[in-house]
Amino acid sequence: MNAEPNRRVLLVDDNADIHGVFRRILVPDRSAAAELGDETARLLGVAAPSTPARATFELVSAMQGQEALTIVEAACAAGRPFAMAFVDMRMPPGIDGLETIKRLWAVDSELLVVICTAHTDYGWSEINAELAGSDRWLVLKKPCDKIEVLQTAHALTEKWNLARLARTRLAGLESIVTERTEQLRRSSQVKNEFLANVSHELLTPMNGIVGMQELLTSTNLDPEQLEILGDARRCSDRLLQLLQQIVAYNQAEAGTLDLTPVEIAPADFLEEIASTHRARATHKGVKLVVRVTPELPQKIRVPTRAIAEVVRALVDNAVKFTTRGTVEIGMHAAGGRLFCTVSDTGIGMTREQVSWIMEPFAQVDGGMSRHNTGFGLGLPLARRLVESLGGRLHISSAPDTGTTAAFSTLLPRAA
Repeated sequence: MNAEPNRRVLLVDDNADIHGVFRRILVPDRSAAAELGDETARLLGVAAPSTPARATFELVSAMQGQEALTIVEAACAAGRPFAMAFVDMRMPPGIDGLETIKRLWAVDSELLVVICTAHTDYGWSEINAELAGSDRWLVLKKPCDKIEVLQTAHALTEKWNLARLARTRLAGLESIVTERTEQLRRSSQVKNEFLANVSHELLTPMNGIVGMQELLTSTNLDPEQLEILGDARRCSDRLLQLLQQIVAYNQAEAGTLDLTPVEIAPADFLEEIASTHRARATHKGVKLVVRVTPELPQKIRVPTRAIAEVVRALVDNAVKFTTRGTVEIGMHAAGGRLFCTVSDTGIGMTREQVSWIMEPFAQVDGGMSRHNTGFGLGLPLARRLVESLGGRLHISSAPDTGTTAAFSTLLPRAA
């Protein structure tokens, strides 16, 4: 948009006298008025009066609608559009005012229009029906009053300039939003790539450590060494689990998580997950059980990796916060969907705590004095993975009563 306000006005009328009248109104001859003022001042022996500044308009004339269309096309092509146009309703033998306006708007939709009519050609309802965008046009009744013409020109050119300013600022804001969004996208991509690289570099030696510990168990070790090795293995397994959670969460965020369906036996699948937590549960005096309904097929095809990560995270949380009673892992099918639940008789949570822990790295018992391990990625990971499966993670809990977490996914037919 130019620094100077746009005061370009187009007059479309087949009467040459009308053009002269509009030119005297919108583009007055100031030199003659100034000379008259100076002469009067000399005769009276007083100072010459100052002429008040008044906005001037650039008036361009067209005698017919088709000529106006050509002028507007050229103005738009040159980057100097008109702010408004006065358009006569009847201009024989050419196209009439309504058709002229519609064609002008097809070239420049921002053009504001004043319809000059004696109200004998078209009624208000007819004009309103023919022209859309009632905020872009108004009607002046002929013969036009000088003040009405001048005030209308001032008001509509100002409206055009304000609208253009608003669009320019909006475009600037949209550009800023687009730029910031792209910056966030790039930052997220860098973060995902960084986490993927770090996780890979950490997992490789970690798997090596776990493997070496496994080999050590088959060597001749005395009881004290076996006990130390057992502690080391438990620490390694825990660290490996945390690293795997980070990898899975990052893949879910980056959209690279493997959701390929794999055939599994539901009972064996859940039992394998339970086996990795059973020793810890038994040590705390908690019973860990698996329940699969008889109606569930012997074999199902599901995105095994994602479901396994969700169930592991939920079971890990359940065992962690349960000091007595039972942790139950369940699976059943209904309505073409596979439902998984993990219930416990643990400490439970308030509604506010449930909302809080769904955020990454949040802890129910946060702070330096908290009693449980982990860094708060379990439930956020489970929620994110469930969303990747096209479902939602539902958690119901009450203090000192326990917690139930449930989710579902589509259950394709077994191959």
